[in-house]
Amino acid sequence: MSNQKRQSSCRKREVRDASAHHRSAERGAVPIAKYPAGTHKMSIVTKSIVNADAEARYLSPGELDRIKSFVTSGERRVRIAQILSESRERIVKQAGDQLFQKRPDVVSPGGNAYGEEMTATCLRDLDYYLRLITYGIVAGDITPIEEIGIVGVREMYKSLGTPIEAVAEGVRAMKNAASSLLSGEDASEASSYFDYVIGAMQ
Repeated sequence: MSNQKRQSSCRKREVRDASAHHRSAERGAVPIAKYPAGTHKMSIVTKSIVNADAEARYLSPGELDRIKSFVTSGERRVRIAQILSESRERIVKQAGDQLFQKRPDVVSPGGNAYGEEMTATCLRDLDYYLRLITYGIVAGDITPIEEIGIVGVREMYKSLGTPIEAVAEGVRAMKNAASSLLSGEDASEASSYFDYVIGAMQ
């Protein structure tokens, strides 16, 4: 597929799932994947309330304890997201360098990231996923990632002739770069959101 065709396709893509939200012109959505450990389809607060209301009861002591823990951990999640946001250029650059070293075909003539402009487009893709991951971390669940951009990614990249495994490798490289900037506990928290996005590309 020519760079011109891919470039125009990147500017405007349809979201295949009508119930899913979609981002503006540069990215379609990514398919729903199995949630990794540490992520939630619904926040602990919302899930607890929905479950209690379904049974017409008050929140149980155990549910209140879990909500308290979730709220208490909010400062840590914000701190993680702030570190990733402030280091986004470094993370994306390191990830891009690692990706292009492992997958030189991507930046070789005929590759989807060949040429300065297409390489920049590839890096913007990585930056997009990093931004979504910070949303999920702040929220404490994967819903923002899913609703904004995780529906149909495999089909989208296939239509563009882009090797989806290379994109997943780029996200994995961002995970490694981000983890090096965080403490062990914080890195573990952030990793689950990177893993969710990677899983959506498998």
